[in-house]
Amino acid sequence: MTAGGIGLTTALALLQSGFKHVRVVADKFDATTSHVTGGLWVSFALPDGIDTSRPRKWCAVTYTWLDTLRKEKGERLGIHIVPGVDMSARWSAANDEPFMLWLHEEVAKQGGTFEQRRVISLDEEQCDLLVNCSGLAAKELAGYDTVFPFRCQIINVFHSKPNEPKVSVDKDGQHAYIIPRPDGDVVLGETVQEHNWSTKNKDDDVDGVWERCCRLWPEVRNSKVIDKMAGLRPGRTGGVRLEMQATATKQKAVVVHNYGHEGSGHTLHWSCAQDVAKLAKQRFKLKAENVLR
Repeated sequence: MTAGGIGLTTALALLQSGFKHVRVVADKFDATTSHVTGGLWVSFALPDGIDTSRPRKWCAVTYTWLDTLRKEKGERLGIHIVPGVDMSARWSAANDEPFMLWLHEEVAKQGGTFEQRRVISLDEEQCDLLVNCSGLAAKELAGYDTVFPFRCQIINVFHSKPNEPKVSVDKDGQHAYIIPRPDGDVVLGETVQEHNWSTKNKDDDVDGVWERCCRLWPEVRNSKVIDKMAGLRPGRTGGVRLEMQATATKQKAVVVHNYGHEGSGHTLHWSCAQDVAKLAKQRFKLKAENVLR
């Protein structure tokens, strides 16, 4: 399991809902999916046949929460609103490192604990409630064949005069986006490669992202490259799985699943976390003694 944005917001929502013993278990606490992303809140399209009512609510509630954080402590968390492009809208963006650090600190401040180890099986964990926010690890952790990766390649650059955000999608499905941040850091992206499990930088992909972004914003050629990163986003056939499992584990733990957010973790995380907390409250009436996230 990884302690990304979905897991940490879920832990925070449980603590704020009255659960006293919330433990985040993960095999790593950095270099998660949430660290390799543009950190952009933006609504998204869903495939035909998927009910949009819950995703619409998740988008709206998470936006309101992020906007409140921005107004209260946005500079420290790296959250800011930037003008939209070719539309009458404004987008919210988060600089992932300070935001993730704040989530970690906030969970600890409210009584949550952390344990770094790899979870081999949900059936082995001894607790009352187990919330599965394992992302791609759900494929091997519980044998969910509908989970698959989207590989994304991004480039971080520095530009003294960052422009407005820009996004384009070519006819062949290739993406290009430019997301500026207040400190001059600019995120360039990306590839979207289904079922590709590689987290290594590939020269062809880096060159492709660079050229597409240069066409979108020619001035980016004058920027300084800071870093190049590749990460995996947790896709799932049918979209996000957020529900209570019908049966308990062998250790009699109640399981709530919260995974499959693809590249929309920043758009959905807080509202999904609140829905998990609501399910837990309904099931335990705030009497759980040991909650494992």
